[in-house]
Amino acid sequence: MLRRLKVLIQDLLARAGYSIAKIQVSESLAVKQALLGDARIILDVGANIGGMTEDYAAAFPHAQIHSFEPFSEPAAKLRERFAGDSRVQVHELAVAAESGTQHFHTNLTETTNSLLPVEADAVNAWGGRLTATGPGVTVKTTTIDEFCDQHGITIVDLLKLDIQGGEFEALKGAERMLAAGRIQLIFCEIILEKCYQGQQPLWAYIERLSRHGYMLVDVFDLHRKDMRIMQLDALFASPALAKSRSYQQVLRTTP
Repeated sequence: MLRRLKVLIQDLLARAGYSIAKIQVSESLAVKQALLGDARIILDVGANIGGMTEDYAAAFPHAQIHSFEPFSEPAAKLRERFAGDSRVQVHELAVAAESGTQHFHTNLTETTNSLLPVEADAVNAWGGRLTATGPGVTVKTTTIDEFCDQHGITIVDLLKLDIQGGEFEALKGAERMLAAGRIQLIFCEIILEKCYQGQQPLWAYIERLSRHGYMLVDVFDLHRKDMRIMQLDALFASPALAKSRSYQQVLRTTP
């Protein structure tokens, strides 16, 4: 009922010439809830100051949430925000294809900081917010496989990746977990327009994940400019979850 109401409101706004991005974000959270029911382990990779961490904490009250933020200033705000919530653990780490240290590029807008350097002409598509502000910093990195081994995590219910073009490299570091189908849902930001050096196209994500039997459930929060889709959020389900009753129910109810 709530989902239908949201769709009705969205349609009415569209007819009047308006759109609200938050409807898309809320819709993606509702789909995650419908697929998982409950969650025990969530990895919020690229947590920044914790907006999505907070949404996940409210939506999945029994989940242990590991929030990753390599940049010291937002990591400090993240710790302060969840200081009273034992379910949230903050890790001042970048997630990558290999563990160790890497150079972290800093830009005018903090949320565009990335392990990947900015493309020289990205400013033409994205504007000055991608302008580098300095030499960057060195950050510690981990892989999803190594982190799960170290923390005794055998199943990840939800892996959220929002790390400014570095999502594909993070998936390389999750090869063992993916091969075993031990990550139930992957919610991944994918940048389509030229932005960072080394970023991968949508088809590369689909190819890599389908190799392990993962299915593309849906895409959300499409950002457009001049009729081009600049970026989107893609939701993938594990082979086991794609065969579940909840997955079939979501397929039947998605408009």
